[in-house]
Amino acid sequence: MRNRSRVGLAALLLIAACSDDGSSTSTDSSPDSSPATAAPATTEAAATTTEAAPGYSAQITRTEFGIPHIVADDWGSLGFGQGYAYAQDRACTLLDQIIKVRGERAAWFGPGENNENVDSDFAYRHLGLWDDADERFGDQPQRVSEMVTGYVAGFNTAIEADGASGWCAGEDWVQPITTTDLYANLNDITLFASAGNLIDPIATAQPPDTTTTDTAADDTVALTPGDTTTTLGSNGWAIGAAGSESGGGMLIANPHFPWEGEKRLWESHLTLTTGELNVYGVGLTGVPGVLIGFNDHVAWTHTVSAGYRMTLYELSLAPGDATSYLYGSETKAMTADEIEIDVLQADGSTQPLTRTMYASHYGPMLNLPFGWTDAKAYTMRDANIDNTDILEQFFGMNAATGMDEFIDAHRTANGIPWVNTIATSADGRAWYADTAATPNLSPEAIASWQAEVFSGGLAKTLLDNGAIMLNG
Repeated sequence: MRNRSRVGLAALLLIAACSDDGSSTSTDSSPDSSPATAAPATTEAAATTTEAAPGYSAQITRTEFGIPHIVADDWGSLGFGQGYAYAQDRACTLLDQIIKVRGERAAWFGPGENNENVDSDFAYRHLGLWDDADERFGDQPQRVSEMVTGYVAGFNTAIEADGASGWCAGEDWVQPITTTDLYANLNDITLFASAGNLIDPIATAQPPDTTTTDTAADDTVALTPGDTTTTLGSNGWAIGAAGSESGGGMLIANPHFPWEGEKRLWESHLTLTTGELNVYGVGLTGVPGVLIGFNDHVAWTHTVSAGYRMTLYELSLAPGDATSYLYGSETKAMTADEIEIDVLQADGSTQPLTRTMYASHYGPMLNLPFGWTDAKAYTMRDANIDNTDILEQFFGMNAATGMDEFIDAHRTANGIPWVNTIATSADGRAWYADTAATPNLSPEAIASWQAEVFSGGLAKTLLDNGAIMLNG
């Protein structure tokens, strides 16, 4: 027990310091079909247990600082309690992100400055995160499926009971969500270090001399694929037996994520009465479980990986056809996808807007600073676009009963999207790995790319700007 305390205390102090939700009162937050009531402000925690929806029952204890400690008998009810508590704290943030991944920003908020909402909608519709979510995430392990379904039910129950507090209170777009929405948002989170940094280049990629139905597609956009490695990063220390007075593990987690917006961390404690799970830590917007945290046996943190999550490709176009390209001895036609979105007008009405979007067999076409010409065009392949194992990865880490099980979760689920993992255990082991999704290039592809870089051409320029470009 002494070793376990060392693991837990170090992680707890750091996580509490990094992710306080700012609440100064204790709240009695029952997931109930009737409105939840607020307990008087005290220095004591308050808790109730009620059945809130068919098949779900969770106990939520709010501490003095508003941190929810959630206890349930099964994975679905645990997800229910976590979704309910998250909705009470940050419903607006998740609802806003769901509107984004649905491609509905312009319909609710208008075109935005410099058509930013229009471009966001076209890019997300083109990526298909929402349309493809059910197919991509259709074969989840039972505990993942149950917890996601419960999370959505809990979130919706809280919204139905109390509405959404904060900056979106009373807005028409505060509506129930679905598991499709949650999986699409999860997919978007996996793309933080790849396609998520290229929304404008994806949205505005158009072949030369093509008349479009809107003016937003004519702008050339700067390339910033390395955003997460330059603006996001963290520190972490895992101390094993050799550096610990007690011989147990110790962890310091210092995540450098923002204090606001969708990348802000949210803190919770999750316990199953079956003994399968007792984990404390933080996570990102609308993600069930814990992403950085500890249990009785292991503690872990993450830092943003400096590796690459995607590759760019330069395509040689077929003579006289800017939407076909040469691939080996073949000529491939790009896929053309005519997408229609709705745009809110000044008078409150909406008008449809159509744009034809293009993709190669690698992925979406890009509007890069050097343009889409009659001879060359640029596209990308994303190592995380089909990463559907992220929740099983973290659930395995959350429930690990020792370092061996913790490591095995990385080996079997292999769903870490874009971070290194730094961990230690109660028995004094320390472990580091970068198991994040990474392009799997053949030795021939690597050699060809290195030759292009050494020649000092465009591949070298892009490498200097944080991107890998291959011959397509």
